[in-house]
Amino acid sequence: RLPAGIDALVAFEAYDRTPLPQWVPALHDVPNAVVIGDTHTGRLAFQRAFAAQWSHLFLQFRPADLAAFEHPSKHWLPPAADPEVWHPLLPVGLEGGEAEYDVCLVASTDPRVHRERVELVETLQEAGLSVHVAHVFGARANALYGRSRVVLNRSLAGDVNLRVPEVLLAGACLVTDEV
Repeated sequence: RLPAGIDALVAFEAYDRTPLPQWVPALHDVPNAVVIGDTHTGRLAFQRAFAAQWSHLFLQFRPADLAAFEHPSKHWLPPAADPEVWHPLLPVGLEGGEAEYDVCLVASTDPRVHRERVELVETLQEAGLSVHVAHVFGARANALYGRSRVVLNRSLAGDVNLRVPEVLLAGACLVTDEV
């Protein structure tokens, strides 16, 4: 049985580490749903099995991945960002708001996984652009967006990743691959 007072249940799948509550058999006693992101990381077998236990499935990032899930109630949920964290700083060109970087990329650039990102940064630097690369989150990333003329996004697999809403809410200029 579910603990008293639970009227609905929503879970977020987190890289195979999402604990399955001991009351999963009672899930269908209340409305329930699971949100699964990062379907492009090669964990579909686990994600499909996990999703099958829930009444409703919401996938983030790549709507095309819905086809990989045989689920009676599946939906695409576009990524979103918190406007309390992601907001414009001083617009570029206003007093005190000059861009520090021509371009920034907030992402992992491990060349074993993200060779295309590394090559893109190297090409821009060879062209004489000031490119800042950082793997940061939240307010630190927002501050970088606000100090850059252009923010690059290179998705892993054509996914609408979190950079899209984050950069747009930050009021920055986003250049991304086709997502």
